Amino acid sequence: HMHSISSDLNNLQLGSLSIGGSSLSIPYIIPKIVCSFKKCYPKIELKISEKSTVKSKLLLDDGTMDLIITNRP
Repeated sequence: HMHSISSDLNNLQLGSLSIGGSSLSIPYIIPKIVCSFKKCYPKIELKISEKSTVKSKLLLDDGTMDLIITNRP
């Protein structure tokens, strides 16, 4: 799925990306990628939400989140 997301983002000039994840994943992964992401896609707004894995999955399923980062399948 990451290839698909990367491919979709390459075509974006303006928009937003909603990312969610658990308190065990968001604080460790997001800070490492935000600066690089903003350099590559300066006009894409990042919306980051820290939620439980179950809640993140529900938000992904209903289209509220575009991407979730979890520590469980």
